Amino acid sequence: ELQKIRETEERRVAQQKALREAEAEKIRLEDERAKKAFENSKAAAAQREAELQKIRETEERRVAQQKALKEAEAEKIRLEDERAKEAFARHRQAEERRQEERENLRKMEQQRQEQLQKVRESQAKFQQEEEQRKAEEQAKLQAQQEAEEAETRRQQEEEEQQQQQQQQ
Repeated sequence: ELQKIRETEERRVAQQKALREAEAEKIRLEDERAKKAFENSKAAAAQREAELQKIRETEERRVAQQKALKEAEAEKIRLEDERAKEAFARHRQAEERRQEERENLRKMEQQRQEQLQKVRESQAKFQQEEEQRKAEEQAKLQAQQEAEEAETRRQQEEEEQQQQQQQQ
């Protein structure tokens, strides 16, 4: 009977030990799952933050692009107004000149028409580029190029006007 009691007690002790080990393994697995879930949530939060940062940067570029486009458009309009005023002044002065000056005016008018045609072509090109810029994210560079081209045309036109005035 004592042997039976010892064996029963040993089985009970072994069962208790096995239960404690199973409970410890269960806790270890739960801790591991919780740790993985925490790591995954940290990674997901970092990914969301990176995506938000990308969105912010894209929006900043879009705003800068819109600003550059508006500035280029305002400069283009200013230059067109300036050219229109200059053309009107040239036309009024031509009426007061002799026949030879009228011939010079005809040449100048032809050049002005060519300039206006260039401006129209430039406007069409600018509109096409504007649509392309909306589809692409490199609009800022294109808007800067357009502004530089407008400045170059303005300088060339000023040089041409100076040359024309010197010829007169």
